[in-house]
Amino acid sequence: MDENYIKHIGWLLFDKDSTVRCSALRALDRVLQSLGPVANVEMLLRRFRVRLREACRDTNDTVAVLAIRLSALILDYGLYDQRDVKLFFDLSTRDISPKIIEAATCVVSMLVQARRKR
Repeated sequence: MDENYIKHIGWLLFDKDSTVRCSALRALDRVLQSLGPVANVEMLLRRFRVRLREACRDTNDTVAVLAIRLSALILDYGLYDQRDVKLFFDLSTRDISPKIIEAATCVVSMLVQARRKR
């Protein structure tokens, strides 16, 4: 994994243009899905976790939905905490965008299922 590539993705997550932010989230998704060992994923998520949370509340619905779906990977690896749970619950119950509510509700459902497996 090229460190410069990852840095550029990080910078693009903060771009003013929502299409650039969407592209950065898609690129990050491809990187995360291509990684094998959990250690690599943990390192990457630690680096981008705060920005992913912020992107879930983006003013652009497409960016927010992509960030929410990407955040679901955090669940797949069991790398979530109470802030994530609260964020997705809030988005699934309080957001006014049907697309965001639907995406967040899917993540909340995954959280509930993961909790039941414990």
